[in-house]
Amino acid sequence: FIATRPQPVPVDVATVERAPMEVTVNADALTRIRNLFEVSAPVSGTVQRSELTVGEIVARGQTVAIIEPSPPALMDVRSRTQAEAAVTEAEAALHLAQTNLNQAHVSLDFAQESHDRVRSLYDRGATTHDMLDAAELALAQQKAAVLAAEDQVELREVSLARAKAVLDVPEPINVENIEVIAPVDGRVLDISESSERLVAAGTPLVKIGRLDDLELVADILSTDATRLKIGAAAYVERWGGDAVLGATLSRIEPSAFTKVSALGISEQRVRVTLDFDDLELAGEKLGDGFQAFVRIVEWRAEDVVQVPISALFRDGDQWSVFRLEDGVAVQTAVDLGHRNAQVGEILSGLEGGETVITHPSDRVADGVLVIDRNDL
Repeated sequence: FIATRPQPVPVDVATVERAPMEVTVNADALTRIRNLFEVSAPVSGTVQRSELTVGEIVARGQTVAIIEPSPPALMDVRSRTQAEAAVTEAEAALHLAQTNLNQAHVSLDFAQESHDRVRSLYDRGATTHDMLDAAELALAQQKAAVLAAEDQVELREVSLARAKAVLDVPEPINVENIEVIAPVDGRVLDISESSERLVAAGTPLVKIGRLDDLELVADILSTDATRLKIGAAAYVERWGGDAVLGATLSRIEPSAFTKVSALGISEQRVRVTLDFDDLELAGEKLGDGFQAFVRIVEWRAEDVVQVPISALFRDGDQWSVFRLEDGVAVQTAVDLGHRNAQVGEILSGLEGGETVITHPSDRVADGVLVIDRNDL
């Protein structure tokens, strides 16, 4: 009998517990300074070699860069020839406009005399009213022609002045260097131009920010974002220190974007922003663009019946576990609620303190003799 009796199957077991439980959305994140100031060159010129170093603390109003404005550019032979031709063209156009103005004045005088003559004849009854109307129309047209000719002369004078301005050679002047100042108190994060060189207006020079104004930015799946709420607690881990930093979800952006995962799968991602609970501690340990790992709490309960995920398996459409009862595996159907990467919430089917089999092999079935591997 001893030789032929069934041998119990060694199994791993775990105890069903009642304990707090959380479901989190996990993602890689980067730190970011909330208000970043980028100081750029206000004018084109030569920026002097920077005396700042990355990480240096600067005060508002402190000089962070000095720029020597560039002198006016000189003209080459081709450009000067074109400019001189433009002046000659503008002078000819002005002369033509003045000639047209003189002609308009002569025509106006003739129209005025003709009008006066027709008016005199009309007053004596020697001509018709139509002849008077034609004379008045011709006089009005010539007055309008004079006004147009005067405007044309003014236009040509302005064009000539603009063409001559191109040829004017500016006299050498001593322009004082321009000091670029820091807009806020903060720390130098980046120096774009550390050596002396020519820069155009708008070229970035220095980035300044405050490390006590950090936030976290993470990209999560859009399906996960729909389950999160503003104000949800979060844990910041794997940032380089042993402690777990606290954070709070402050923003979920309203639009998603497509991102290709490492496996080549296109995913719809949503960017979320989190605020550190202790900004002073975060600023001491972290900087701009540092990597971290965040776990944002989606659901939390204080007293939940839970079992390890490794104890659960599917039997058709039903979740089940194997209970260990007097050395026998008993298959038990359970109703599963929330779950995370470690444990699952049991709504019914198990009670706290019971023993279940984890990682059941194909040798384990309902009614099979089993033994805790630790008891061997």
